[in-house]
Amino acid sequence: MMGRGAMSALPIGYKAHLRAIADALRGVEPAVVQLVGMVRAARDAGRRLWILGNGGSMAIAQHCAQDLLKCCAVRAQSTNDPSVLTAYANDHAFEYAFYSPLLTLRDPDDPVLIFSCSGKSRNYTEFVSSPVHPLAVVVGTDGGFLKARADVAVHVRSRDYQVCETAFQVVADLVVKALTPEEV
Repeated sequence: MMGRGAMSALPIGYKAHLRAIADALRGVEPAVVQLVGMVRAARDAGRRLWILGNGGSMAIAQHCAQDLLKCCAVRAQSTNDPSVLTAYANDHAFEYAFYSPLLTLRDPDDPVLIFSCSGKSRNYTEFVSSPVHPLAVVVGTDGGFLKARADVAVHVRSRDYQVCETAFQVVADLVVKALTPEEV
């Protein structure tokens, strides 16, 4: 039971943070609709959807892949095996941590979805420096290199990484919700 003053446990400025998240999501609907179409096409064609992210965005990528697999019958997979990622990063450089294993694992027509706050992470810019199609990105800040290379770009307009990653999770949830059968 919440007593009097329970709301005071929220940090000062939480309302501004909630507004920042809402503002960051403003205008993303058309791109999210395109992203849903790309994921639906991958599912219908039996393609594997590779979902990538660094740090907090990796957690979102893993969660998104798990939800798409479980709820939507999408062959979604996140490159999240630390032994594989660290082996490539250690032996070749971090820029190749995703690039090298995906050269082996990914079929040429498998779509890739990348969550990236900056859109400039070197491991992704290295990966997409050769054409990757179809490529979807969910990016923050100015969208960076990834936004310019993507077939579908959901641009969350914020420079605050907490706001970006919260908005990224909302975008992932919208995609899953759009593809989840009504009876589930």
